[in-house]
Order: sequence, then structure tokens, then C-alpha cells
Amino acid sequence: MDAPPEVGKKRKSGKSESRRGIGRKKGHGREKQAGMPRRERERREKAGKVSLSGAWKRKTGWDAPPGAKEKGREGMFANYQEIKKRVRHIEGELKQIEEMEKNWPAGELICTRNSGRYKWYLKNRKQSIYLPKRERKLAQELAQKKYHQLRRTDLKRELSACQKYIHMAETNENLSEKIMKHAEYERLLGGQYEQISKELEGWMKEKFEKNTGYPENLIVKGTQGKMLRSKSEAIIDKMLYSAGIPFRYEDKLVFENMILYPDFTIRHPLTGEFFYWEHFGLMDDYDYVNRACQKIKIYCDNGIIPSVNLILTYETKDHPLPIDQVEMLIKEYFM
Repeated sequence: MDAPPEVGKKRKSGKSESRRGIGRKKGHGREKQAGMPRRERERREKAGKVSLSGAWKRKTGWDAPPGAKEKGREGMFANYQEIKKRVRHIEGELKQIEEMEKNWPAGELICTRNSGRYKWYLKNRKQSIYLPKRERKLAQELAQKKYHQLRRTDLKRELSACQKYIHMAETNENLSEKIMKHAEYERLLGGQYEQISKELEGWMKEKFEKNTGYPENLIVKGTQGKMLRSKSEAIIDKMLYSAGIPFRYEDKLVFENMILYPDFTIRHPLTGEFFYWEHFGLMDDYDYVNRACQKIKIYCDNGIIPSVNLILTYETKDHPLPIDQVEMLIKEYFM
């Protein structure tokens, strides 16, 4: 979302429509209702959801779609490669500390508080020697020594945990994958996989109502020939596409008395659950921030909640969207 517009901004056609999503109001003069939109309700029912007193919950019983209980886990040890990478990083940092150790001063720094002031002592074996303030450099070196000693202890503990994880990953088979190799279980469970897969495949091929406002702002080329409004949106578009996540760009979303065009409408590849991703790219603009907050409130009023089924990213002129943040969010929500 490059520039969320003001609600009810008039266009030449006479319709109140937004540049990026806060669009035409439905039923002027009607009291705003914060109910679940019809289209959203139908989508969620298809995605294997049930309604309990107005609150939407994903099925997690025996008949839930495979993967519904553990969101985004592709396997028993989905973080295997990341853990191995972390091990290499830990080993490198331990080597750095080992090199630093050669230049550490002897002894240990002890800091005690007396009459509201701290005093420094150099402890060597059983003897403690007072360090005057003029020995600040030595005190700093001893403090750094103590920090890195503790840091080494933390790293060794983490390294031990990572090595246990890697050992488990390399010596244990994935039991849930093993059962899928059983012919009868595959027949019993496979239909649910196929049903979700076919539904998502059809959803991706369906034509949908796109945002027709401000076409002159569609200046950045994305995947599959689509045009987007910013380089940051192009990053999100490319990474979703590369990860094989089903999504649409600026698909029409109808609420009770409002129409939005989320930057990205996304389906979870295992459960079919709907998610929405809004990128706010001008957060150093006061008016833009107000309109962005207004748009987020509309989502919340209609049951689409940040960090639940609404993904939000931000940037300013001096702080662009980090690519690793996009990658992390895709992994967290969908992989």
C-alpha cells in the first residue's frame, strides 16, 4: 500500500473509491456494522473453518485438514538447515572469543556498591585489590573479559542443544510422513490433501475483481507479468511466488459497508486459510500514517486482526523494507 487514501474521496465517476483499498462505501447513511463480510464468511467455510458465537476458529479435530494442527510445518525437522547454519555461526564466534582470550588481563573484576557508589576490586585467587578510578581502562578490559566468558558459556549451551537437534534430525524418521507411505492410510488421508490442493489451484486460476483505481501508479513489474505500485511490493510478490504460496494482488474484499483492496490476499498452502498482507510504505508522512491507521481499524472491526490473519509491514524513506523480514514472515505464517 503506497498511499492509503482518505475515506470517501470522490472520483470523476462520482463513486467514492480509494487509491489502494479504502474504497467505495456501501449504503450511505447506514450505521457501520462490524460483522464478518459475506465473501469472507464463504471463503473461511471453504477453508475448513467453523463459526462459534461469531468467533472463527480453525478445525483441529480428527477431521481437520492435514497440517491444521501445526501451522506451516512441512516436516518433523523443518528447521534442520537453519540450525546447521546457526552451528557454524556459533563455532565461528567461539573461535573469536578464543583469540581474544590471549589478550585478557589476569584476574576478575568485582563491583561492589558502597554509600551509593560503586567500587572496583581486582580479584586474584583469594586476594582482592582495590582499583582506583584512574584504573578505568583496566576495569573496562576486565568487564569485557567477564562478558565474553559468560557469552562463551551461553554459546556452548546453545551449541549443545543445536547438536542434539541435528542428531535427532539425522537419526529419526518422520512418523507422519511414514504413515502416508501406507497404501490404505494414503487413500484415507490423501483425499483431504487433494481437496485443498485442487481448491487452491482453482482459486489461483479464477478471475477476480482487481483494484482499478490509479492505474498510473502500477509502475513496477512483478511475477507472472503483473504490475505493482512499489519495489517493496515487488519483493513481497516475488518471495511469495518463489515459495509457492497461493496469492492474489489487490483482490476486492467486500465488508458490510466498505470495500477494500488488500495488497496481497494469501491462502495457506496446507489449510487454505485466508490471510491478508498490507505494506505501508510512507510511514514518515503524517497524513499517510493517519489513513493507514484508519485502514487497520477497518480490518480489525471486521475480524481481520494483525498478527493473526493480517500481516503488516512498514517502511520510511530512510528505513526501507528489509528482505530478510519478508522471508521471516513468510516462513512464520506459511512454511
